[in-house]
Amino acid sequence: GSSGIGYKASINPKMAVYGMLFFCNDCVGGPGGTSATNITAGIAYTTVSNGFVLNGNGEVFSTSAGTTLDLRGAGFYPMKQRKLRGKVYLGAEVDLQMSPSPTTTDIYAGVRWIPKKNVMLDMGVIASSGGTTSLASPVMFRLNIGL
Repeated sequence: GSSGIGYKASINPKMAVYGMLFFCNDCVGGPGGTSATNITAGIAYTTVSNGFVLNGNGEVFSTSAGTTLDLRGAGFYPMKQRKLRGKVYLGAEVDLQMSPSPTTTDIYAGVRWIPKKNVMLDMGVIASSGGTTSLASPVMFRLNIGL
């Protein structure tokens, strides 16, 4: 269980840089383990192709166990709906840990809801990591608020 806060600054309409600070309880050694603080810095690219919203991120993730380089990719498909205010997308995200070896791949699937131009909520309901697949509500939750 980790939670964090971050800041993302636009370079241009398609690119942004970001930094995040995570606080993780029981993350070293599992339940009953010690707490840690993790730091992430990255760059993001977003484009739209044939209705799909596509994201690509490169990031450096620093933990008490060391530093890793991650590449992330995500795709979101807009859903036609009238019941919820704003836009709703079905999506999937892949996280490839590139270093140190061996590499790790995490996959998430879920929903993105954008109720207002400056508010975006991602909620994953399926996660696959290390050969284990989980179905939960939610397995991943991310809230972005623009100023």
